[in-house]
Amino acid sequence: MFRIPTNETFWAKVKTAYTDEEGRRINGEFEIQCKRMTIPQASDLFDSFRETDHPNANFLDGIVIGWRGVNGDDNQPLAFSAEALRAISDAGFAGAMVAAFYENLQGTRVKN
Repeated sequence: MFRIPTNETFWAKVKTAYTDEEGRRINGEFEIQCKRMTIPQASDLFDSFRETDHPNANFLDGIVIGWRGVNGDDNQPLAFSAEALRAISDAGFAGAMVAAFYENLQGTRVKN
């Protein structure tokens, strides 16, 4: 049975990888809570930021409303805020969050 989602938000799993201070590759994941919209609405929103300095980060400001599984430097949960979202976007995770959003919006899996 297939059910069309009608809730206004959804959770998207973001898979990340980064290099720590000792040069080790660290894999992780967290979830972002996103506003549900149609693919054309999402494309129009993204296109409105295409010519800006940080199109992915600006796009995320318009779609992400929360997260879970994000910890700060003290390894304690980091409260969601626009400033914290921009900080992790600028730290290199914006592309992974945009990909997770579209993957869930389209109902498909992105293969790495």
